[in-house]
Amino acid sequence: MLAGASTCSGDGPTGATGPDRDLDLPETLTVAELADGIDRSRTIHELTRHVGIPRETARRLLQRYNLVHFVSRSMAAEQVTVSPELVVRRLTAASR
Repeated sequence: MLAGASTCSGDGPTGATGPDRDLDLPETLTVAELADGIDRSRTIHELTRHVGIPRETARRLLQRYNLVHFVSRSMAAEQVTVSPELVVRRLTAASR
């Protein structure tokens, strides 16, 4: 599981530990920054620009933690807000 994802504060870093090392996330990326990046992005490419990670890393992260539909949504779904708590729930659920 990603470090800092065990709480819903959104302040902890998401730096990869354990089985998530292959994601190569920046040590300074927080859950709150990731949630904000997902919320502001309509494509994986936009997410890479918002949070500063490579496209392949973003794609694997979104797929692994069932978050990809938030950056591949229709215009009508733009009213959905991605909160740090939602990201933490997805990270926790996927790690079980």
